[in-house]
Amino acid sequence: MHSQRHLRFRVLLLFSMFIAIATLGCGDKPASEHENIGQASDNGKGSVAISIQWPESRQSENGYSSKAARMNCAGISTVEVQIYGPPPANTQLIPPWREKCDVGNGTINDIPPTNNTTVVFVARNQEDQIVYYGSSNPVNILAGRTAAVSITAENFVPDLISPQSGDAPQLSVNCQWNAIPKASRYELRVSENERMQPYQRFIIQSNAMAPTGISAGTTYWCQVVAMDRYGNISNGSNIRSFSVLLGAPTLDSPGQGAVVLPGGVSLSWHGPAEGLFYRIDIATDTAFTNILHHIDTGLGVLSYTLDNITTDQTYY
Repeated sequence: MHSQRHLRFRVLLLFSMFIAIATLGCGDKPASEHENIGQASDNGKGSVAISIQWPESRQSENGYSSKAARMNCAGISTVEVQIYGPPPANTQLIPPWREKCDVGNGTINDIPPTNNTTVVFVARNQEDQIVYYGSSNPVNILAGRTAAVSITAENFVPDLISPQSGDAPQLSVNCQWNAIPKASRYELRVSENERMQPYQRFIIQSNAMAPTGISAGTTYWCQVVAMDRYGNISNGSNIRSFSVLLGAPTLDSPGQGAVVLPGGVSLSWHGPAEGLFYRIDIATDTAFTNILHHIDTGLGVLSYTLDNITTDQTYY
């Protein structure tokens, strides 16, 4: 028997229940002839055998197909396995194992013994962005032993639900997307051009946010990505456009039912933004069908004294 054994596994993207089950190599003899199957080398390191479930394109009720056929790797360039130590350090114990989607073979061994280890699986597209993601429950890596983990890889790309492109401008906008179970936080990106460069970024833990710093009358585009606690970032979601309306000014004085004195009445207000022009309409009815005064203010003016009015009249 060889003094050193290696753990090998092949990730095969299947339309069926799962990809990739690690196979254990012990020289040229069949695995069944060795009593210590599953043990790693005796160099004080450990190994991990991985079983991964992968959703197929036409999902059944439980999300997985029962067909025993290979999954089409179109759109997936590489698959990758990362191994991390316990939080809060989350140290990557060995360099990531990475291989082409349709080849998917490699060796994962010589892992430092570490408790509460997490194994992460990602599948990347041609732009090297993560499309599928899965992580294991905490596992202990023991010297001279092989730990077995099972990972369910799911879609890691958020789907932006709102706003809807083409919606009429609103006074405010709320960006919302579906929650990604394995995401620890999200990055909402807002840009003034459809190419999303440059963009303003908002880091949040929930799957909805009303972005700040939005100017009325400007068209914006938004997109969201998912992130895990190890720094993995998903491919960007779909892109949606939106614009907001300018809010109405607020009349500060006079108050409701104030009595008009012979010297006239002083009007003051504050607006939704700086550097605006305002228009003042004075009428004798709430429908403003009988407008007595129509005044345009100067830029940034927030008060006006109205005289030449009758003291025994109700105005609006």
